[in-house]
Amino acid sequence: MITFGRFGPKKDKKESQEKDKEKFLESLNILLDDFTNFCNPNAIPNNLKEEEIIIPLKKIIKKNSKSSSIKSFFRMCLTTFLERMGLSYDTLTQKEKEEIIDMDFTFDNWEKKSKELFKSFEERSKNVCPREVWFCFDDICFIIYVNIIQRCEFSANNFLIFIRDYFILNRNTEFLMEYRDETKFKEIQKKVYDIYPVIRERYGSFFYKFKSFFQGDSDYNYEITRNLLNNYNKNNNIKDDEKINLKSKED
Repeated sequence: MITFGRFGPKKDKKESQEKDKEKFLESLNILLDDFTNFCNPNAIPNNLKEEEIIIPLKKIIKKNSKSSSIKSFFRMCLTTFLERMGLSYDTLTQKEKEEIIDMDFTFDNWEKKSKELFKSFEERSKNVCPREVWFCFDDICFIIYVNIIQRCEFSANNFLIFIRDYFILNRNTEFLMEYRDETKFKEIQKKVYDIYPVIRERYGSFFYKFKSFFQGDSDYNYEITRNLLNNYNKNNNIKDDEKINLKSKED
């Protein structure tokens, strides 16, 4: 992944930037080759320098970004390009998509733009999540995970699933192991274990019942979440005649 020094192993700054530039140039060449070969099947792929790519790439993007015949292909190519930076084309606002079309695809521009897009996505996400879970966003890889794996915006109906899958189930996170700060992840994970039954009860009861009824993705299907919920109920001394049997309700 192209980290721009904001996540991943702590290395010498100069060495890290050089590796990022190599990866960025590789992605840039692939992007130009994909667009060029789609628009002109006789085009020959070239390993070009950044300054040789910027102008022709911008012309192709400007010309074809709104073409109905290339729209899905255009989206697919940009999705692949952005994912190497931990971003998703699908989660960009319309304004952000238009800004990308107008910009020059230089390393320096994307170093700045990727930071803006991360910040914008984080702010939008926090606005729809309860303040109790904002600490989860201290792990930038959580944001990357939602962008690349979930590929959708946070909402009142999905933020609990995202938190559960990333921090508790550690589901589909293999690609992040090289880049994640495991110390920070473990610290946040511990807080999530403590608060998850509370926020689930407070914000997710109806949604979880609805989701599990149709998809079978109940918290009670996983030992770790099942134990978290059962221990929470036990420790809060819920009387048997008042206890809601969530497992049977969800199943």
